[in-house]
Amino acid sequence: MTRGAACALVAALVAVLPSTARSQAPPTPPAGLTTYLVTIAPGPQVWELFGHNFLWIHDPASGTDLSYDYGRFDFRQANFFLRFAQGRMAYSMDSASIGRVVAAYGAAGRAIHVQQLALDSAQTSALQAHLDAGVHRVPPEGW
Repeated sequence: MTRGAACALVAALVAVLPSTARSQAPPTPPAGLTTYLVTIAPGPQVWELFGHNFLWIHDPASGTDLSYDYGRFDFRQANFFLRFAQGRMAYSMDSASIGRVVAAYGAAGRAIHVQQLALDSAQTSALQAHLDAGVHRVPPEGW
């Protein structure tokens, strides 16, 4: 992804965010590998009441912009409602295109805040390798 395409992606992300999420514009992606912390405001569903966080890794060399989060769960898991009530959910980690994730949360009207983390390219590369090793590649329905 070129720097111009990366800037266009950030502009597109800002365009889909609700106005409450635009208290501060997301940073312009730098030329190198970069990590962001993305915070999603709480939503109306019970499982959305505490909001959500995930990491976004921007890699202009490979042209990828991936989100990584540990908050995936499956309503079909054994004893789901009992585990939910007890606070003993079985979560998994997955990655997805940042564009799809932000579009979904934006369409739901949930505020989105983006903060660049103070990690250099080597630290971000090591983090991404660790995250990729833990990714569960079967996305839940709707993602």
